[in-house]
Amino acid sequence: MPSTLRRLHDEGYLLVVLSNQAGIELHSDVKHSKRLKDFKQRSTAVLTQLDLPMGIYAATVHDKYRKPRIDMWAQMLDDHNLTHEDIDLGNSVFVGDAGGRVPNGKLRKDFSSSDRDFADNVGIKYQSPEEFFLNEEPRAFLRDFDPAQYLASSEAQQLENSHTYTKVNDVDIVLLCGSPGAGKSTFYWKALKPLGYERVNQDILKSVSSISISIARTSPRCGAAAWTVSATVVTPPIHPSGANPLSSARGA
Repeated sequence: MPSTLRRLHDEGYLLVVLSNQAGIELHSDVKHSKRLKDFKQRSTAVLTQLDLPMGIYAATVHDKYRKPRIDMWAQMLDDHNLTHEDIDLGNSVFVGDAGGRVPNGKLRKDFSSSDRDFADNVGIKYQSPEEFFLNEEPRAFLRDFDPAQYLASSEAQQLENSHTYTKVNDVDIVLLCGSPGAGKSTFYWKALKPLGYERVNQDILKSVSSISISIARTSPRCGAAAWTVSATVVTPPIHPSGANPLSSARGA
């Protein structure tokens, strides 16, 4: 292992240790103080033996810095005056023993898949120590959540549930009702705007009073208005109980 790390250093790689260490929470009691002291001593001994410029980051509590979250990675980049775009992600690798590997003969299962998940979240390759340092074949693994499988199934579900909206009438009103963030605006821009629909809502008009809409179409043959549609949309204030407001439309 030392020779491999030295070679990587000589090739210009930045070597950093990112570790979850919840057992050394920074408390003042004797129990945790001894664990912290032991961790520092072991880390110092390893770095001294390797004699390489390396940093060690330890997430000591269950917060945003703990793998598989990526804030420990972000902190490391900030400390080295780097951005995520500065990193050659395709040629970077995260090596760790928490890969979610299943039992195989005398080999025990991994205690978690946090290292593999962390690498996925950052966007770099994951390898176990045996794969990276000993060139062993990857072992089968399982994890509770696989982003690749989720995205694939999500895209397939979206295709299965997708419906193409078509405009049937020369003039009509489409009323979109839903809670904030439900996707009303997204549906408008993707499905309705290309068909020539215009959008009216309270955010645009900045008013909760009655809204009068006049829609006129010009006849291509005579240059005069072929028909006119007037509609009134009433948007009352939201009820204090949180109930959905009642909207009505009248056409003539």
